Amino acid sequence: MTLHWGSEALGKVLLPELRQRLHEACCDPFHTPAEKDGFLFSYAGHTGELLFKTPAPNARSVSRSKMRRLFGEGLDIQVGDVLEPTSSGVSLLSLTVPSMAGD
Repeated sequence: MTLHWGSEALGKVLLPELRQRLHEACCDPFHTPAEKDGFLFSYAGHTGELLFKTPAPNARSVSRSKMRRLFGEGLDIQVGDVLEPTSSGVSLLSLTVPSMAGD
């Protein structure tokens, strides 16, 4: 998966510690993305001819599973919990979920 158009927004919502470790989710953790003049190239599969290039500053190829693991660090995610909006922010509600196991 390539992160490109959402990179700027992602940088605004991630904690600084996670932003600095984003390379850990990359398929090639040693790749340094072009911050200004980066492009994504699209080629014709049968000829290899360049079809077009799309401006994509700060584009990086990431592994979904590595990204989920990195973004989930420090989160205690529980099945059945719901965030409920309140006047001061959000509140966590715990719901009872019936067991799906056959007795």
